[in-house]
Amino acid sequence: MNAKARIESVRTKLLEQSPDDELVPDSKRLEVVGVMAASLARARAGCAAVEDWRVLADLVQHIRTMEQAGNLQRAETDEHMTRAFRCLALASESCRTGGGLTFDSCGLEALEDLLAVYDQSLAFLSQREALEIGFATAARVARESASLDDTSSAL
Repeated sequence: MNAKARIESVRTKLLEQSPDDELVPDSKRLEVVGVMAASLARARAGCAAVEDWRVLADLVQHIRTMEQAGNLQRAETDEHMTRAFRCLALASESCRTGGGLTFDSCGLEALEDLLAVYDQSLAFLSQREALEIGFATAARVARESASLDDTSSAL
């Protein structure tokens, strides 16, 4: 079974087990948001690791998927998304060039605002919707990464 088939199999099993209309439990929402808040705190303190960058990038990618799915209005997040993407890109570049992960304060504020929006949004999503957003995000990021790989190899 290839990776895509295994992912689809897991997705199907999880969705079958997830009630259609039960909201994401507060305990799960607080756990997920807590991990993101801890990564944000480390970034603000100047001691973020690559895993923290990945967690914050996941936050931005989930927000983007929620916009595309109609769970969020783009007008609510546009300004924050632009600053957050820029902040993550600059931190990544700084890390690649040996300067460590450094985040600008404007970008960190945008990430904080996005985390608040994400937290509020999760409170109103069903477990099924939250799972679908997670899988849709992973699929979109994989497609975009493959597209970038194809472009890079063509150059």
